[in-house]
Amino acid sequence: MGSWMTGAYIAPLNCAYKGAEFEHQLKLANPKVLVVHPDTLDVALSYAHQFNLTVLSMVRDPQQRVPCWLDWETSAECPVSLVPQADTRTTLATLFFSSGTTGISNPSAPTVQQAPPETVVTLGVMPFYHAGLGTMVVFRKYSMPLVCQAIQDFKITAFSAVPPMLLQLLNFPRVKDYDLSSINNINVGAAPISENTIQKVQDRYDCQFAQGYGMTECGPMMTATPAGKSKGSSIGKPIHNLHLRVVSAEGKDLGPNQPGELWARGPQMMMGYIDNPQATAEMIDKDGYIHTGDIGYYDEEGYFFIVDRIKELIKTKGLQVAPAELEAVLLSCPLVEDAGVIGVYDEAQSTEFPMAFVVPIDKAQPDENLAEQIHQWVDDRVARHKRLKGGIILTDTIPKSPTGKILRNEMKKKYNRLRLPNLERAKL
Repeated sequence: MGSWMTGAYIAPLNCAYKGAEFEHQLKLANPKVLVVHPDTLDVALSYAHQFNLTVLSMVRDPQQRVPCWLDWETSAECPVSLVPQADTRTTLATLFFSSGTTGISNPSAPTVQQAPPETVVTLGVMPFYHAGLGTMVVFRKYSMPLVCQAIQDFKITAFSAVPPMLLQLLNFPRVKDYDLSSINNINVGAAPISENTIQKVQDRYDCQFAQGYGMTECGPMMTATPAGKSKGSSIGKPIHNLHLRVVSAEGKDLGPNQPGELWARGPQMMMGYIDNPQATAEMIDKDGYIHTGDIGYYDEEGYFFIVDRIKELIKTKGLQVAPAELEAVLLSCPLVEDAGVIGVYDEAQSTEFPMAFVVPIDKAQPDENLAEQIHQWVDDRVARHKRLKGGIILTDTIPKSPTGKILRNEMKKKYNRLRLPNLERAKL
């Protein structure tokens, strides 16, 4: 709130990013001040001179490399002044990064009008660079023992999570050692969850269970489950002041139980992508509706359901992975001639993982050794959640359309037919 009062905007960055990934976000955000945890100070300081950054620590640095933000005095030439009410719709408040179809994070620009009051106290296990709301009880690193200990010690009542976290909560063998009786509300989003898992959570914790649906460009929430009125796998109903349409491929509004693309409009929508008018025009139509790229429908009671995604983004434990970005990394490897990436579902972890079909340059090299080298190449260049945990299948060709577009659906069909172990050779 203090930043907004000075006319500044906030841009949460992904601290898991490396090298070019992090530099890309810095270039687009164009920050003046970078506030980081001491654990990531080395990375921040390495970019301080290049981007003319003032680096501050969010807690006091044991090595005293930089000041803590609490001790930092702003210039007297930077007066505190509220943004005029008339300008709140067009004044940038927060710059969130969303994974674009190009494979590189796009910065979306919400406005001051979107900024919410603090109304929720919850357990902060989700990454802070995500778009989200509420006051959080936080800890440095996520693990199920730490989650259970925090719920017990701080009497956490609200718990927001992605589906894999809930599966861990159900299957953690030591969960009975903790008092988790304070939980009365669990919210889940970022990825689909089965009705079976929902029922198990509700039975064990005797709590209200709610799902929501949103995207960074939409502020971020679009739907939420009405209090105490969850309905199976439904993502709930549209939030206040948001108009959510289900539209056919021909642009016609559809009725109940008819799947189509979800279009959304409301005061919390982003203004657009920073310095990318083409991407903005592709996302927001002339009437102000954001085309989500997701297929869904609503029933007679107004509850919405997600069916599938038009977009090709892979969702790994609630984090988005762009196939095009991984393909670019693979194609930069001297051992790779061509590559295609898809998401494959892991039943045990209830999430998708990226996997790659790879055409090697040297087809005579032993498969196992070659695949291991390619894995290492990718691991050294991307964040952990982007790694090819779904495996690598060496192949002779990547299926493509006459225009050169990768046919991911054909790769998925082939993968499902083969069901081969990682590192096997498949001929497409």
